[in-house]
Amino acid sequence: MTDPIIKDAGDRRLASSMSAYFQSELVRRLRESGVFARVVNLTETPWQPGAEKALRIEGAITRLGEGSQAARAFFGLYGAGKARARSDMRFVDAHTGQPVK
Repeated sequence: MTDPIIKDAGDRRLASSMSAYFQSELVRRLRESGVFARVVNLTETPWQPGAEKALRIEGAITRLGEGSQAARAFFGLYGAGKARARSDMRFVDAHTGQPVK
């Protein structure tokens, strides 16, 4: 997490939980898409690349804001106070470690 707004342990816990959530959601959506023959979440299953081509997704949450509960309570219908996150992701060949375009 590289966001300078992180102030305390609570912010770090939020960042950690959001990271796990984003990872599980990305894996779920990739599995549902049917584009890939196999999608592995390395936090659930150990895996080593074999002879087949493999794509690894690497990333980091670069900005995280929990939003405002008060703004959500009063104006949430209009999108006010919502939490926000930004991440940078890279697609990498699992065998070579080289970025895939």
